[in-house]
Amino acid sequence: VRKGGNGRVQEVSLNCLDDYSGATLTYALKSHTTEDIRRCLTHFAGRKGARFIVRTHSDAADEILKAARELGWIETASTPGARKHNPFAERNIRTTSEGAKVLQVQSGFPTRKWSTAERYFATAKTCFGKSRCNPDKTAFEMHTGRTFSGYQVPYGALVNYKPAAGTPADQPNGKHGLFLGWKLDPGFIWKGVYLIADYAELLKGKVQEQETRSI
Repeated sequence: VRKGGNGRVQEVSLNCLDDYSGATLTYALKSHTTEDIRRCLTHFAGRKGARFIVRTHSDAADEILKAARELGWIETASTPGARKHNPFAERNIRTTSEGAKVLQVQSGFPTRKWSTAERYFATAKTCFGKSRCNPDKTAFEMHTGRTFSGYQVPYGALVNYKPAAGTPADQPNGKHGLFLGWKLDPGFIWKGVYLIADYAELLKGKVQEQETRSI
């Protein structure tokens, strides 16, 4: 949970980490309910969550434990009052948070897009970073058995993209946009979709996220 001035909550996010490969994703949440958590866990695990017995580790939050039970997963909660719960998970959360800070400064995006920076950092770390179990392969490769084929583009970089809905006949096929990351479907399945902030809308003060397969 991120808090802004006067204690107002600005962002709520859930960070998921695969203990074996080191694959990680961060989800922006409007609320922290059991239903929200279950949706994120299902997206993270994909079909593996239905085919294998999954063991989860958490900070013993009621909504996380309940979501794991509803999915039929084995929940392992931390000891109440313990100074440290899961050092690997806590380190991953800290790394993602610090990485997002750097991305925010680098890109110049407003602080309200904090969750977008966290999403980019976690996804990039998974797709291009070394795995925990085999430093010769990425976390994406060890988690999925596939090689990630997307472009490695800096967060907030200016790109030309082709809108999914196309452009008017009297205008160029491409538009300017700032790169926000990659869209991963449940189970880390990538279908070639990139996430872009339309530049023309940014000039109007709006961060309008677009999906495209062509940059």
